[in-house]
Formats: sequence, C-alpha cells, structure tokens
Amino acid sequence: MANFFAVFAIAMTVTSCANQATVIPPERQYRQPPPSAENAKVIGSRDARQWARFEFVRLVEGKRVMDADKTPDSPVWIESGERFITVEHHDGNFKCTANFTFAASAGASYRIMVETDRKGALSGTYCDFWLVDVATDAKVTEVVRQPASRLSDRQYIPIFVPVR
Repeated sequence: MANFFAVFAIAMTVTSCANQATVIPPERQYRQPPPSAENAKVIGSRDARQWARFEFVRLVEGKRVMDADKTPDSPVWIESGERFITVEHHDGNFKCTANFTFAASAGASYRIMVETDRKGALSGTYCDFWLVDVATDAKVTEVVRQPASRLSDRQYIPIFVPVR
C-alpha cells in the first residue's frame, strides 16, 4: 500500500508541474484606462453560430490583455492617440495574429474585422485583418494578410506508471 501512495504522489507531482499555466508578471499586463469620452475602445467578436470562432485584442502597446480570449466581445479600452495593438482570430485549432498601429480618436469604437480562406477543419492558410470605426463603418487601417497557424503545437507525452 505504501508503494501505491508513493507512485501516486510522484504521478501527481509530475502531472501538476506539466500543467501549470504561464504566469504573466504585473508589469507586462495591460491596465485599461477607465471607460470615458476621452478614451476609445476596440471590440472583438464571437460568431454566434460557432462558439470557437472569435477575434480579440491580445496586446496593447506590447502588454497582455488578460483573459481577452475568454470574453472576446467585451470592449478593450485604450487611450486616444497613436496606438499599437495585436489582435488574434481563433477558429477551432486555427489561429492568425496581426499587428496594427493606428490613431485612436477620443470616444470612438473600433471593431476587429477578419476574412479567411478557411472552409473546413483542415483548410485555411491566411486571415485578412482590418479595423473599422463602428459609427461610420469606415476602415481605419489597411487590410493586413497574415498566415494561419495551429492554435496549439503542444505535444502530449503520456505518462505510464506500471502497476504490479
């Protein structure tokens, strides 16, 4: 019985170490300014028909927007002026990322727009990204084409614990 507990403790230690999330230090986390008429917001979206298809703001000025992929249709507030953001599009295991530098106007709302050549589970080579002003539906950035990649390139290694 003691051997069982020893093997169990080792297995739990190994698997818990392998599954720990990466911790983003506070100085690399984006702190949103308060919602106000002096600031702008960027809005992602989630496809109502397909819950695994969505776009969101990943970085603002190189700092991580925490949990943005869990609430893609929530606005990310940014200060007005010249801004650098990174946006992502996820569709199942299909992912694209693009960078934009644009002039954010006070009180404006911007939406992330994406078109892709993905037609099925194993297809898709690129995404076209751009930002539009929600009030006027006018493009505020050029269309940026980015190659697609897999969302997860993790390789899982099974852990075998022999039992007597």
